[in-house]
Amino acid sequence: MKLNELIARGGTSFADQSGIDGSRFSKLNSHLSGFTFRRSNPTRRRKIWEPQEAALGMVAAYLCADRRLPLEEIANEAALVKMPTGTGKSAVITVLCRCLPMIRRALVLTPREALTDQLYRYVRRGFWSRMDYVVDDQALFSDENGRATGNPVPSAYIAKLLPSTVKSILDADPTQERMVLVGTLQAMDMIRRDAQKAIEPSPTTDSLRAADLLKLIGKFDLVVVDEGHYEPAISWSRAIRDADLPTVLFSATPYRNDYKSFRVRGRFVFNQPIDDAIGERIIRKPRFAQLDGFARLPSKSAISPLSELTDDTETDAQHSVRDRADAAKFAKALVLAAKSIATPPGVEHPKIIVRADERAKLDMLHDEIERVSGESALTIHHAIKRNDASKRRFNSVKAAQSIPANAEVRYWLHQTKLLEGVDDSSFVAVAVYDVFGNARQLVQQIGRVLRSSDERRKNRQEAVVMASPEMVSRMEESWDHYLDFERYCAKNTNYLVTNEAALPDRLLATMPDVQYIEGQFRPRFMIEGKLDLDDIRLPASAAVFRLGGSFDKSVVRSEIVEAILNEDRFKPIEISGLPDEAIAIAYYGWQTSSLLTRQFFPEWKLGVCIVVRSGNLVLAHDTGGIVFDADKLGLGRMDQTDFARGIPASSSGKPVRVARISSASLDMSELAIRSQATRTRSFENTFTDLLDPAMVPTSSYAFLGRFGRYLGLTRARIRDAFPEPLLLAQYLEWRGLSRTSSGTVPAPIIRSSRDMRASPPYRSATRPTPKTSCWISETASRISYTTSMTSACAPRWWMRITTTSARM
Repeated sequence: MKLNELIARGGTSFADQSGIDGSRFSKLNSHLSGFTFRRSNPTRRRKIWEPQEAALGMVAAYLCADRRLPLEEIANEAALVKMPTGTGKSAVITVLCRCLPMIRRALVLTPREALTDQLYRYVRRGFWSRMDYVVDDQALFSDENGRATGNPVPSAYIAKLLPSTVKSILDADPTQERMVLVGTLQAMDMIRRDAQKAIEPSPTTDSLRAADLLKLIGKFDLVVVDEGHYEPAISWSRAIRDADLPTVLFSATPYRNDYKSFRVRGRFVFNQPIDDAIGERIIRKPRFAQLDGFARLPSKSAISPLSELTDDTETDAQHSVRDRADAAKFAKALVLAAKSIATPPGVEHPKIIVRADERAKLDMLHDEIERVSGESALTIHHAIKRNDASKRRFNSVKAAQSIPANAEVRYWLHQTKLLEGVDDSSFVAVAVYDVFGNARQLVQQIGRVLRSSDERRKNRQEAVVMASPEMVSRMEESWDHYLDFERYCAKNTNYLVTNEAALPDRLLATMPDVQYIEGQFRPRFMIEGKLDLDDIRLPASAAVFRLGGSFDKSVVRSEIVEAILNEDRFKPIEISGLPDEAIAIAYYGWQTSSLLTRQFFPEWKLGVCIVVRSGNLVLAHDTGGIVFDADKLGLGRMDQTDFARGIPASSSGKPVRVARISSASLDMSELAIRSQATRTRSFENTFTDLLDPAMVPTSSYAFLGRFGRYLGLTRARIRDAFPEPLLLAQYLEWRGLSRTSSGTVPAPIIRSSRDMRASPPYRSATRPTPKTSCWISETASRISYTTSMTSACAPRWWMRITTTSARM
């Protein structure tokens, strides 16, 4: 398929040939056309389907294009291939890894072990067997001369990527020209974590090998991620981002924006609409059916309606007589409905997936289905500690499928284990006992029964989705909305990547370069492609940590970006011009309006996370809430006794008065006061009992001259109530840093400036700067703590407002 034909066909994000090296693409396309499994090849051999060829064409164009994202300092934007379940993603992956001349080494990653096993077998032999090439029970197919395949398919070292296989992979490296590693994202992350230990004073052999393997992978030609939408821990993709290699994500349901961490921005996208796949008989068409005699409303389970969980959960719920009666009615209705489900051609033992949202419910349904039907049922759930083949209880799909006799079991029960990683056309129906937590899970579940058993597409096949009348109605509505989305993307492929990182950029692109806003002529955000010190202002607020080790700016940057991407935050942008002891990252924050129940209305907000080292302290502030893991940076919360010195003693020029104290109770009895807040103009002049030994101070508020200061004692937070936010340069000085040509030096105060309208009320600049921080006084604190022990040996805290020689 020529490039202009690919673009004219539609289904890709390409509007024209710009950015693609046409000469390189032509050579690569000519090479691919020589394989006998291509539709354009005249030989009478089995062929791959047209959408698979188009997907290969898009990836070929991606490999021949300029993939750089200069603004984000990324060399390789990732590509996205969206194909419905059952339409042959594995075949496309195999061709990419085994048939392209420039792809000599490839890494294939999946979210689950079962998917890894499937792809490992498919790349080695499965695809070639399906195309009728494999003979003599070849464990690893190759065709060095291309006599059967039309072009050479060289032998390759194909291995599973596991911490236990690191040594064998490294040993094979010098002797292997071509290599394909297939593993899970979790395994890749474990190897990355082992490699981090290689810099320790006495590294282990395993950590050194892991580091060597990461260096080897860093020279690979391609990374493929199957089911790229599934990423419960964003750190799993960190090694891929660090390597910055050409990356292609494959997914049937890329709707969660998880692929934002893989650097998908939407320039390289292929979309196969599910309507097309059904219409061309590549997959089955779902039909919704009510279970007669069973009425059940959507359950209020451990999975909330807004949950995106894709792993089993477990609760301690006790089920009533009503629950058992529901299970019995469901089993009776299901067994009756199963008799009317037609068995598709090519399926010997049809199977039905049964979904419930708790382990206890699965056990009830398992027993009832076996009792009513007289047949065997099978349950898969992670909470099953030990696989039991005799009772047909398993903790993984792999364990269940490893028993040959289970191939004849009709009813397969699960919570989430059968949402992904099941490549078996004998699954022909789904019976839903509990509604899904979100629409994506519903789409994935239905996708498990859409795989056709007719590879030659002669017959139209049907899959059945069964539930109570109420649930069927809701699932049909959700499926219809999904089809609406599919049809929209079919007409607007470049908008398939509708993640919130892309939408603000599209909006900004339509805005004028300069506008008159808030009394000033302002240039558009990021018009120069960067943010610097003078572009940002922040409130005088920070969380205070004690630094337990070194302050490595590159490590801090990586952890902040990791945490930002793990939330509904997008496009981290580092702010330039900061001193060596500080780092600030801007990002887009996104949410939909909480006022809407069915529609969405996007609400964007620019956020900034800043981290500054000041002596042995680290001060951090995030306008959207701190999300980075302090432990990973060696940070601990500041001691309350030291932190309380953040309210200094009075001086002749700066009177200090404490006006509010909040406390929490240690007494959790039913009639006890749980918390209290005491407010006054000044505690020095007001009588109040603050010596209650059961009350622990949690926060205080004082006026330092004209301006207020809040101390959150529980979480070590400080906030100064200035009339305006601080420019970033002022903010750094407030935290104890000032920019100089030689680096960073402590700065005791923020000098008065016209931007502040008034000078912030800190201690005199003539006083020595404390070693701990610019704002923690070494004089007597307004709040001091003493401790004693109760008769039960539990710590008790007293708080007293002191009056020192410096009167308030």
